[in-house]
Amino acid sequence: MGNRTRRDGVGPAGIDQQGSLRSGVSREGAAASQPLQVTLRASAESPLVNPALVIRSWGLSPARVEIDGQPVPAGKDLRLGFVHRLEGDDLVVWIRKDATAPLRITVAPDGPDVPSRPR
Repeated sequence: MGNRTRRDGVGPAGIDQQGSLRSGVSREGAAASQPLQVTLRASAESPLVNPALVIRSWGLSPARVEIDGQPVPAGKDLRLGFVHRLEGDDLVVWIRKDATAPLRITVAPDGPDVPSRPR
């Protein structure tokens, strides 16, 4: 059986080469001012540990994050960064958080839209 990992390093079950679950969503086609809302269905049987989201085609706009309606400032418990690809710039959101109940994460633009750099 061959290696079934995709070009971005994520296997068929969403597990990357380091053994972490990665979730990727795309902002492509959405209005630049539109927030993205994701609910991660954690439970005692399936706990959530330090989730990371990759939002494709975000551009270079700054972002603000809310967890269950509460703003979370960037710092040791929230890291934001960009991955520059030929197709555009992706936003990476990493959250230091353990949860055993569903978690609602909202990511919204925080300032003017900055499109991806031309390639």
